[in-house]
Amino acid sequence: MNLAVKNNNNSYLELILSCTIFGSSGIFLNHISGMQISSILFYRLFFGFTILLGYLLITKKYHVFYADKKKLYLLLVGVFNVVTTYSYYSSIKYSGLSIAVLLLYTAPIYVTLLTPLILKEKMTRRGLLSLLVSMVGISMVVLPTNGSFGQNSHLAFGLIFGLLSGLSYSGTIMTVNHLKNDYSGIAQLFWSTLISLIILIPFAGKVPQTVL
Repeated sequence: MNLAVKNNNNSYLELILSCTIFGSSGIFLNHISGMQISSILFYRLFFGFTILLGYLLITKKYHVFYADKKKLYLLLVGVFNVVTTYSYYSSIKYSGLSIAVLLLYTAPIYVTLLTPLILKEKMTRRGLLSLLVSMVGISMVVLPTNGSFGQNSHLAFGLIFGLLSGLSYSGTIMTVNHLKNDYSGIAQLFWSTLISLIILIPFAGKVPQTVL
């Protein structure tokens, strides 16, 4: 029992750390100029994948390189990874970091709405109440109070991209949950990053050498 509680606490800690790191990546994005978002995504993933591959080779975790189950879902995680990050970074460009981060983490709202349909899980009253409160709170934060939403196209694009990033992120969450019994976290990270890199290869060369 104590071991289960400890593992559960570790999972929460890992979740908080991952959200903090991923959410703060927008700070570095604001210091990059002369590159389109798709190119930034490619090199961001390339450097991370290089470090991850080196770690796997040094620690001899060769089993990670084999994918023999649910390959379509691994592909789906990679696609969701690209859509989520591209939408998130685009939202930062148009609406600012704080709104983009908030909309990215609307993912649990979509998960709550979709799991009864996709995973056949029942929605509890507490979950429904939390969903309503979250939606009202997010609306109060992101929507302008002076009625200028329709006149500010940049903000409108930022909100659309932000909502898309949250929706795509919810897809990642549900797909990862489906893969967790067949692939470890590091295996999912390896394959999703590799697939994302392959998708983004066309944008690797669209960067002036001086900028790179």
